[in-house]
Amino acid sequence: MAKPSILLVTALLFGGLLSVAQSQPKQTVSVLINVLDQNGSAVPDLGKEHFQAKINGRPVDLVGASYSFGPRRIVVLLDMRYSMKGESINNAWSIARDVLGDVLTEIPTGSQVALLTFSSQVDKVADFSQGRPAIEYWLKHGPSQRSDFKEPTKIHAEDPRRKYTGLLDAVSEAAKPLQPSQPGDVVCVITRGGEGYSDVSKADVEKQLLGHGIRLFGFLFVNDVRFEGEPIPPSPIVELAHEIGGTVFSIPGREGLRSRVEFYEGDKTREKIRLYARDFSAQVSGFYTLELDAHVPAGKLSRVSAEIAKNNRTVRKNVSLAYQRLLLTPDH
Repeated sequence: MAKPSILLVTALLFGGLLSVAQSQPKQTVSVLINVLDQNGSAVPDLGKEHFQAKINGRPVDLVGASYSFGPRRIVVLLDMRYSMKGESINNAWSIARDVLGDVLTEIPTGSQVALLTFSSQVDKVADFSQGRPAIEYWLKHGPSQRSDFKEPTKIHAEDPRRKYTGLLDAVSEAAKPLQPSQPGDVVCVITRGGEGYSDVSKADVEKQLLGHGIRLFGFLFVNDVRFEGEPIPPSPIVELAHEIGGTVFSIPGREGLRSRVEFYEGDKTREKIRLYARDFSAQVSGFYTLELDAHVPAGKLSRVSAEIAKNNRTVRKNVSLAYQRLLLTPDH
């Protein structure tokens, strides 16, 4: 009589373990992704069957793909260093002011906007509570109207080469008003690039932004053609934005005699900036959250790749993807 009893207990125990195993929720991680058509408009009507994804080179199942659209929190970081309005550059500052104005115009009503500037230090112009009205007033009446930026004479106490805030330091500071984070938070930097000397590394900023779910976007003044000298290395924000799911919009210039860089104002430039601002608004305001069934190492960066499923004939063609290419899962 003992044996059937033992078998019954064993069966109950195995059944209990199986029930627990079946009831364990799947471990999922989230990835943000934008899908835009050839006109830069969002494609909002896709489901999880339309996407394919890999983590660290291995295909993963999609648990869900939800699209959300709405006002977001945006910290605009405006470069006011000497390289934006010095003796060797023309028109960049007036174009940068246009970029800021168009961003304010294009983002949805209800978006919360803060503005920081950086030169020798990072300065707050307007926080989220002050928002658009304070930024617009500053554009019309504030220091943004001054005719020239003076090269600072004060140097960094620990580094005599350093007169300006480094770009990565400024981005790191711009992320702080977004803590605690909310879905869709964004830092948008308007800059000529030029890293300078930062106390933080690109890897540090990358982990900071990923850890808080903050995307980075940029409007970057670049030299299309150099007249003399070595090419300028790409700004670190280009790769940084690419890795964490943002976009950098390039405003081209041309270097001429005496290394003076010319950024051209005019109808073509104005129209390009308006289109950039609309694309920026589309990507910031509406995006997919892909829920992936994946087991990723805690506390380490994991690499993501995503694409539209090739075997799905219902998906419209000529779409582009901007998505979060790195994951950072917490240690606990």
